[in-house]
Amino acid sequence: MPMPVIIRRVGTQTGRTTQLIENDGDLFQYAAKPLSGEFYAIAYREILWRGEYFRKLRLFCIDGEFYPVVCHLDKIWNVHGGNRKEIMRDDEVLMAEEQAFLANWKDFVGQENADILYKIADATDLEFFGIDFTVDDDGKIFIYELNASMRHSFDHALNFPYKLPYDQAISAAFNKMVLSRVHTKH
Repeated sequence: MPMPVIIRRVGTQTGRTTQLIENDGDLFQYAAKPLSGEFYAIAYREILWRGEYFRKLRLFCIDGEFYPVVCHLDKIWNVHGGNRKEIMRDDEVLMAEEQAFLANWKDFVGQENADILYKIADATDLEFFGIDFTVDDDGKIFIYELNASMRHSFDHALNFPYKLPYDQAISAAFNKMVLSRVHTKH
């Protein structure tokens, strides 16, 4: 696999074990640590929004319908929310970008990309999953991750109250899905 690559230990979340390996020296340094278990490796592609920010868009797919979660903009490539407060909280432009995504994700990503996401949902045949992605400068969708056990929390709504109704909608849709399965079984 050509460099650079991203390596992550299987079974971990929130970027804790994720590392960018840019060259052979990085790989040898990484491999010199005591390693055990299995790892994912994926090609790294730098996609910047406005030439400055890494952007992660997240949707949850619940029973075939998508719910917007976050449009996180960051200065570092490993966009996982740890420094979201420092980067986004006092920046009206960045918060407006997120609010536009939350308010109408289909318009935000474009109908062609929305159609691609629905085709992915159909192909997975999963009742629930999260998908992290961005849209590059050419308007093409670039998927970072699709995960059937992606975490949902209200953590960011504490600092970004405009997220609260969207987070609540996700919880309500998930609860509805679970209850519909419980009621059909009994």
